[in-house]
Amino acid sequence: MVRWISELDVARLLRLFDLHQLRMTRTRKMDEDHRFSDWIRERCPDSSTGWLCSDVDLVLFDRAGHVVLLEVKRYMSKIPRGQQSVLSLVDECMRVGMRELHPTWTYHGLWLLQFANTYFDDGLVFLNGKVVSEDALLHALTAFVDPGSPSQK
Repeated sequence: MVRWISELDVARLLRLFDLHQLRMTRTRKMDEDHRFSDWIRERCPDSSTGWLCSDVDLVLFDRAGHVVLLEVKRYMSKIPRGQQSVLSLVDECMRVGMRELHPTWTYHGLWLLQFANTYFDDGLVFLNGKVVSEDALLHALTAFVDPGSPSQK
């Protein structure tokens, strides 16, 4: 069963974590992040059985009620067909759910961030197919402004 978080629930959570003071300082432990993915691949049914698994890279949001789903790819990878199907479904559910259940929030869509190689320092960076600088990307992600988003409406 899926439970939508009410605005009151979100307000309570935001009060618990003062987002003005919250800093993303924890180092990501890549090996540990992949351990569960490896476990899924080893233990769960193969995709040939119809069982599928996909992840959403980032959900960006602020206290004013702006939300973006962000998929990140390196080496100019495109979103694989199976993952695109799942992400399109989640994108549609977010759009309808936010409009119907949380009309004061603004869902800005599913955005694709692609690194030509691995990061800012070794190649171009693209947001929804447009080349962006690191500063322009920071602005787009923190101001929730990207007119080129394929699903932003």
